[in-house]
Amino acid sequence: MLNSNVSKESAERFGKWLGESNYPFIYKTMAGIFNTVEPWIDESRILEMLENVSIEDKLIVEFFLLGYEKEKDTLLKILGRENLEFILNCGFAVENENKIEPEGFVILPINTLFLIVSLPSCYQNAKKRMSDIYIGSDSTKLMKYIRKENYAKVLDLCAGSGVQGLNVADYSDKIVEVELNDIAYNAAVLNAKINGISEEKYEVRKGDLYQVVDEHFDCIISNPPFVPVPKDIVFPLCGDGGEDGLDLVRKIVAGYEHFLNPSGKAYMVLECIGNEAGPYIVDCMKSILKSGVINVSLINRQQIEFQADASAKIAIEIYEDPQNYDRYYNAWMEMFHKTQAVYIYPVVIEYINNGHPLKINIIKNYNKWSLDSEFETVPNLDIKKREQEYYEADVDAKCKAIFDSEVKSLLETARGKKLRENIVLTDSPKVIIAKIKKLLNTANSLEEKGVIIPK
Repeated sequence: MLNSNVSKESAERFGKWLGESNYPFIYKTMAGIFNTVEPWIDESRILEMLENVSIEDKLIVEFFLLGYEKEKDTLLKILGRENLEFILNCGFAVENENKIEPEGFVILPINTLFLIVSLPSCYQNAKKRMSDIYIGSDSTKLMKYIRKENYAKVLDLCAGSGVQGLNVADYSDKIVEVELNDIAYNAAVLNAKINGISEEKYEVRKGDLYQVVDEHFDCIISNPPFVPVPKDIVFPLCGDGGEDGLDLVRKIVAGYEHFLNPSGKAYMVLECIGNEAGPYIVDCMKSILKSGVINVSLINRQQIEFQADASAKIAIEIYEDPQNYDRYYNAWMEMFHKTQAVYIYPVVIEYINNGHPLKINIIKNYNKWSLDSEFETVPNLDIKKREQEYYEADVDAKCKAIFDSEVKSLLETARGKKLRENIVLTDSPKVIIAKIKKLLNTANSLEEKGVIIPK
């Protein structure tokens, strides 16, 4: 359990030590090579990258990023007594005989910040419990969207690690963080201390959304739980958004017009189910808000089957029940069918409380190919046999693509058919997921090569 009742001086000292170490440089180098938005780097690649760094720096990364236990005497030499005492006193790690073991937490360098967050489940030393202090690619995306303006007062709902509030600290006079989870609450307090943010400027309140605020704000930020979860399935609290993923979202949006100052702005990031017309969050906001501007950024769009797959994988980790992946996958798909959802949309929303009649701007930036897509082959297409089971597509006597018999069959039988008609629903979920990925990638590739045209 994290303990936020440590001295601000000891936390700042530790944060200064982190900033002067090679840790942020090494992390950002690894993240720059392998990722753009996703903060978590593949563990095996981290270990490869560490092959040519000093023993001391290797130990720091393994301890603070991967959660590996280390010898107490070795850590003492590297960190110094005061910093070692800090990480023990704040609950980041525990001492077992002559070993120091992280308690399921890491310290993540994000921009100029150092954040205590939960070790992700994809890392081998993750604790067998649900994540309390979540941070992911949605968190880092949201950070980039918030306008850098001078805010007198900022409200960060579902604060988690406090990353969003700390991100705007340089151009905000007062930040109020609201968090319900005990561990996340303590993390938000600790992270402010580590990063040298004063208590006068940064306040963390324990509670449920707007229930612990009664003032108005220039900016409201939220990264709420948004994962659609079937009833009777346990899911991490930091992710569970109810059956349509919008349980907390509705409550947050309902407070915009009341808690925002005139011309105030609100920002939210989520992944939302939807149909061909778009994510359901748009209709949700239209039904709640009467005025202002809603700017909707649709960053991507994926088939709903991918969301069922991802959620089922989390469920089998929580329940330690890998043999029942199909059951969890089917539970999610049944729920999606009830809501007529066919896509999952990563969404960033900006709301401006200008008092004018409601206006909505939707900016789409995603692959147009889906299972409901139809296509036709380009004129003058000639499919020729090559060696073995391969074929080539010639257009005006020029070879545009080489493919196997499966793609040949797709080209010859696709007219008037949707891509989803190539999916055999009686296959296992894992086969269906693989088939969907291959179909969409194939369609996109054939269009780029000038072989097919979407209808």
